[in-house]
Amino acid sequence: MLSLLPLLVLLLPFGGFLSCALLRPTPKQSGVIASSTMGLSFLVALLLFLKLQQLPAGEYIATPSYLWLALGTLNLKISLLFDELSSLLVLIVTGIGGLIHLYSIGYMHDDRTSARYFAHLNLFCFFMLALVMSSSLPLMFFGWEGVGLCSYLLIGHWYEDQEKASAGTKAFIMNRIGDLGFLLGMFFLFRHLGTLEFKALTQLFSQSLALLPEGTLTLTLLLLFAGAIGKSAQIPLATWLPDAMSGPTPVSALIHAATMVTAGVFLLARLSPLYMQSPTAMMTIAIVGGVTALWAASIALAQNDIKKVLAYSTVSQLGLMFVASGVGAFNAAIFHLTTHAFFKALLFLAAGSVIHACLGEQDMRKMGGLKKIIPITFITMLIGALTLAGIPLLSGFFSKDEILLAAYTSPLSSTLLVALIILTSILTALYSGRLIAMAFLGKMRLDDRIVSKLHESPKIMTIPLVTLSILSIFGGALAHHSAPINYTLMIVSAVIALVGFWIGVKVLPNFKLPSTLRKTLENAYYLDRSYYKLIVNPYRRLSEVLANFLDQKLFYDFLILLSRLIYTLPLGSKSKRLFASGNLNSYLLIFALSFLTILLTTFFMNFKI
Repeated sequence: MLSLLPLLVLLLPFGGFLSCALLRPTPKQSGVIASSTMGLSFLVALLLFLKLQQLPAGEYIATPSYLWLALGTLNLKISLLFDELSSLLVLIVTGIGGLIHLYSIGYMHDDRTSARYFAHLNLFCFFMLALVMSSSLPLMFFGWEGVGLCSYLLIGHWYEDQEKASAGTKAFIMNRIGDLGFLLGMFFLFRHLGTLEFKALTQLFSQSLALLPEGTLTLTLLLLFAGAIGKSAQIPLATWLPDAMSGPTPVSALIHAATMVTAGVFLLARLSPLYMQSPTAMMTIAIVGGVTALWAASIALAQNDIKKVLAYSTVSQLGLMFVASGVGAFNAAIFHLTTHAFFKALLFLAAGSVIHACLGEQDMRKMGGLKKIIPITFITMLIGALTLAGIPLLSGFFSKDEILLAAYTSPLSSTLLVALIILTSILTALYSGRLIAMAFLGKMRLDDRIVSKLHESPKIMTIPLVTLSILSIFGGALAHHSAPINYTLMIVSAVIALVGFWIGVKVLPNFKLPSTLRKTLENAYYLDRSYYKLIVNPYRRLSEVLANFLDQKLFYDFLILLSRLIYTLPLGSKSKRLFASGNLNSYLLIFALSFLTILLTTFFMNFKI
């Protein structure tokens, strides 16, 4: 019975998806259905977690294995794994995901597309649960692609708006680039090791250090890392995540806090026994993470859209998790992933409350003075910003300090990585303080039309905010501090957070960056523009040339030649009209039928009983 409970955790959100998609409930009913299934899933996951704590160390709960597909020596089995690593992610997905569902009832209450929205939200959580509870890489890839699909559907939820639809398409395409690396990495692993099961891979690498030539192992791990780069929005595939802000704000919270972007960090942690065998792969991960963290933090400092600040903040914090993974501190990476889930969900939902109160306004330059008008939103967002900045005694302080300590003490680290973390921490404290000051403090800059309608969000939206605030404050207690405390680093980290946040509040709102620097940061160092200039536009022009040549010239000339040939054959007039009608659809139908005939003929000629 216990072994079937992980399946129940997975199927409850899927049942919510089917109910919202097929039964066509009212907006209120769809919200209740979706939130209830997530709540039940969380309760079952919590029960499983408590049962897991009673088992001996290293033991886990797994569903019975089911043979899905047998191809030669490859036997693809389906089984769900509930162990120490996956249990934490399952609780995050169902717990924080459930709070986001509850918040969405208030946020989407007057949206006529609520049923579709909640269906996709449930489906998103289903695929993420499949990803984190997978016992093998193929099943993980199923969830991996599923969350990519759902991100496309949810980011482009209001698809009537071309900008929002394009943002969803961009996220989908950029993730496919990384996913190609994931697929190739799986192929190399199976070719050389003959298995894709996580427990089997861990056992193999715990027995021997020379299962693969070093170059082959490094290449395989870097290909898998390419998938993590795409999902977790690291350089060079980082630009899709800030554009993903086009979707509803609760979707942003779900993507940034509980699903999808955490998948890359989870992949590295799940395959940590393999990655620890390749110093080259580890150093690559750490450098990519460190550079991305500083890059995104500097950009966040110059953004004026409240959601864009948080988006680049997510990219930066994920970079820190990659640094931790790259220096071998996978526990620190998962610890920061957990605390980040608390305070980033809080920040996005609080930002949604601000936007909701301001009738859709997202530009912080037009806000200010909201502190007394929406006090619950202000207090909860202040807690989130302080936690993000790493203020002492809040959860973000402990998890970020773990990463800094790991980078300082690990033999895989370097002075460069420590410097990148410290600089990122300084910028994080600065933009966190700046956000609070511009949105809530000082003189109100909103239009009179908006001021007259300002109001605090309903309880169904503020209850998740208060809950996440409590988790953000006390989430640091979840850590197991096995390493000795370095008080010097802790003091440095605390001073950076306190002084940086104070400067962000008092100085930055009125501080003018040099024009060139400001434009560079606002345009994210022109990375997107470079992609369009060097890749997208040339590819588009090549496609147009090929389309004009192949479709409009070569294929058309072939059809003309075919029609003339038909008229020379001794056929009746009706047959000639069928094969040379001048109708492109008729030609395509004939081509498809001919191809199918050839395919079936070849199949039956080679078929043996």
